[in-house]
Amino acid sequence: MTKTKRIYIRVTPEEKQAIKTKAAEYPSITALILDAIQDFDTQKGRNSIDRMIEFAQAAQKFEVAQTRIGTNVNQIARALNLYQYNHVSLVDIKTVEVAIVECNKLNKEIIKSLRRIIDLTS
Repeated sequence: MTKTKRIYIRVTPEEKQAIKTKAAEYPSITALILDAIQDFDTQKGRNSIDRMIEFAQAAQKFEVAQTRIGTNVNQIARALNLYQYNHVSLVDIKTVEVAIVECNKLNKEIIKSLRRIIDLTS
């Protein structure tokens, strides 16, 4: 197919030199650019604004999860305080264990979300 279209871009003198240096291994600058486009990974090439938006969304989810954990901990404390008679605890230990397991699940979700963010930004 015959190439008839041109693309013009503005670059700094340093960028121009960098392009020429990298293109030295190619038959032309066009070949370098076409090769770069073919190998371009959109996941790695995303801009920092996209990453910041994703981080803000994850931070919101983190805040919600932390609020849930705090609520669960408060419920545990309330249950422990309610079920005492003459300083003797009457709390069913299984109820406390279930609440703690739920807190641990929420913490694991938070850690997974943060790891995904770190993987996206690196």
